[in-house]
Amino acid sequence: MALSGTRSTRNKFVWATGVTLLLATLVVVFRKPAITHALTMATVAGTLVVADGAVRVGHAGGVLVYVHNAGAAYVSTAQSIEPEEGTPRSLEVRRRADEKEDR
Repeated sequence: MALSGTRSTRNKFVWATGVTLLLATLVVVFRKPAITHALTMATVAGTLVVADGAVRVGHAGGVLVYVHNAGAAYVSTAQSIEPEEGTPRSLEVRRRADEKEDR
């Protein structure tokens, strides 16, 4: 479920980026001021959509890593320690790093 939502968000982001790039390229191609102005405004709007998409894709990736433990496949079993119930993962990782320094 989480992966399909991330894939959908990613696809929307990639398409919005491609369309915005196309609009920005067309601004250089056309010479009429009215067309250039309209394409420039559309490019600015597209840039805002892409910025919003970047935040959403970043958030979806963070949810995969920190909530669904997507990075567990790249961690050896010795490193994979489950945090205490109710403890945010980032605090638990910091706590483990501090404990290693104390040793």
